[in-house]
Amino acid sequence: MCATNQASDTFEETPLHESEVLSDPDDILDRCAKTPAILHREFELYIKRQDISAQLTAAGLIEIRRAYYLIAWALEWNHESNDLEQRKGPPRLFIPDWYIPAVARWIINNGRRFYEDAVNQNMQDCFKPPPGYEMVYKYDCMCNERWDLWKKRLTEFADGAGGDDKVTKREAKAAVQHMESVVDAWELFRNQITMI
Repeated sequence: MCATNQASDTFEETPLHESEVLSDPDDILDRCAKTPAILHREFELYIKRQDISAQLTAAGLIEIRRAYYLIAWALEWNHESNDLEQRKGPPRLFIPDWYIPAVARWIINNGRRFYEDAVNQNMQDCFKPPPGYEMVYKYDCMCNERWDLWKKRLTEFADGAGGDDKVTKREAKAAVQHMESVVDAWELFRNQITMI
């Protein structure tokens, strides 16, 4: 990690976090679109950064709120139009080949926590969309319906909704399989508890 003049109070203020924030897929595409080899390397680095952030979140070093925001943006917001001037929402493009593998990394690393929050209907600050954002569904807490929506959307991407990109399909399928295993483990645990 780079040395800084001031000590960081939180992980979010560290250079690693700053570089992650500055490397949204649409920014990377703007910089690297003309050089396929660099673009491929930047894609791999982006997914690796997402995976590391997801692992740090699972370890409790980063708040899970970031994960919910990314997943809600990728799976719940209306991405019918990538015309940034017409669409209500954040000023960035939805690029399934980048965002869906990133979402998969978050779900694979934090799926148990997401499902636990769904069962307990935990409230998170970032769940409520800002006024004017076009959401496919508007949830204000983590719930089973939201979990089911995420699984449905990832299944659609696994079946080719985002195009023919093999990595996107594979990662979406892996996330769905992980979600199913989380539910199965939860049910098994619940059944064992009720037998005691």
